[in-house]
Amino acid sequence: MIASSKNWSSVKKTTALKQASAQNPYGVLHFTRNSEDVVLGFSKKLFLSSQLIQPARCPLLICHIAPDGDAIGSLTGLGRALHQMGLEPTLACSDSVPSRFDYIPDVETVVQKVNAPFDLVISLDCSDLDRLGHLSQMPTFGSVPLLNIDHHVTNLNFGDVNLVDPQASSTAQVVLRLLEHMAVPLDAELATCLLVGIVLPLRFFCGGRHWLWRKSRMEWLGPTSRWLCVALRGMRATATPD
Repeated sequence: MIASSKNWSSVKKTTALKQASAQNPYGVLHFTRNSEDVVLGFSKKLFLSSQLIQPARCPLLICHIAPDGDAIGSLTGLGRALHQMGLEPTLACSDSVPSRFDYIPDVETVVQKVNAPFDLVISLDCSDLDRLGHLSQMPTFGSVPLLNIDHHVTNLNFGDVNLVDPQASSTAQVVLRLLEHMAVPLDAELATCLLVGIVLPLRFFCGGRHWLWRKSRMEWLGPTSRWLCVALRGMRATATPD
């Protein structure tokens, strides 16, 4: 008997999760949403996240409704990184991107309606599924693995893997740590995307408890000063409270 398309999608999702679990050097992991990786160390979460990403070919990246600088910076930054890895990501948001973010690289590729197939969903800067808007209601949404990347303490850990760090000042900071873990090289445009996500929530590095982290990462974020000046000018000219 031929399995239905829905059942076949479920089989593919289960297979992908089992493959990631089999590569886990930290012991057996049962992928049960809302429970398993709440107690995992962050290094383990980074590893599991990379294991979900590596076999993917066409991941769907979604940020929250009414997107702010962190959401768009994380979305475009991770999307660009995955493209560098040879993947074909789709960047999406249920709401249109405000024109004040037009200076961000690749922002013009963000769509509100998804027509392309996808084999992995990556949620960015969302504390719960409702924040994804209508995109979370797509029939095929639940048939592929879901990676939840966020920094909010209120995150409901709704993913199959939850890369959530409440100590981070932004989701872009969490994305940066994931790219470090995966040894993804940064070009100027990718660094600009992440800089937007890190800087805007922190009001242009105006003190705060994350200063040492920011200071230690700035040199790694960019090889030259030109892109940094351009990005900062764009952010200062268009900045509104996020």
